[in-house]
Amino acid sequence: MISIALSFDSGLLFCAAAKNSVPTRMCSESTNIFPRQYCAKSGDACSIFLLSEPIDCAVATVQYCEHALDILQTAEFTIDRMRATIENSLSEIYQRQPGVAMLVALYSPSDRQYSAFRTVGAALRELAGYDCQGSAAYLGHYLIRDRYRAMQSMDTLDLRSVFAIAAETLDGVREFFEGCAKCAEILVLYANGRKSEVQRLWQGRRELPELSLPANRARE
Repeated sequence: MISIALSFDSGLLFCAAAKNSVPTRMCSESTNIFPRQYCAKSGDACSIFLLSEPIDCAVATVQYCEHALDILQTAEFTIDRMRATIENSLSEIYQRQPGVAMLVALYSPSDRQYSAFRTVGAALRELAGYDCQGSAAYLGHYLIRDRYRAMQSMDTLDLRSVFAIAAETLDGVREFFEGCAKCAEILVLYANGRKSEVQRLWQGRRELPELSLPANRARE
């Protein structure tokens, strides 16, 4: 239905709400946001894939990309190499099935930075500021654009501000799309590579939840 990535002053906020028809998994298991850690012994490279429509072929595409990243050597976990690995994986899998729209974030400990992207076919295009994907993306852009740009111009884009934008956008989407799930998933990736657990956000909630960091940062 809709997936949203919003940059703020010290990281990225991801959230997504699918259709109610998508089978609900266990509450502890994400259906839209797929974070994965790599080479934990050398510094916690990670990827995050965000889906607006978590159908089987989309989940399989994420898993294919994760497997390709998983077999990289420690020194290969740069943003450029991780990006190229994902693009090559998408090119391979899209020869056998239709393409899937995704939002992607990568963190490289060797580069000491993260980058965010949107898929355009098999290519990853760098994300600047924010982006939306999914069948309700046009409405998401309408609800986010002016408010996000105003905060950006006033240098007030902190986590609390972008969370408020995301929560209100999701509620706005639900007003126009009756099939939009009442529960969304959210995750934060910080600029230093640390990321929160995936948490669930219920319709109407305006308070920023406690986005706790994993107690054990071992490889997922």
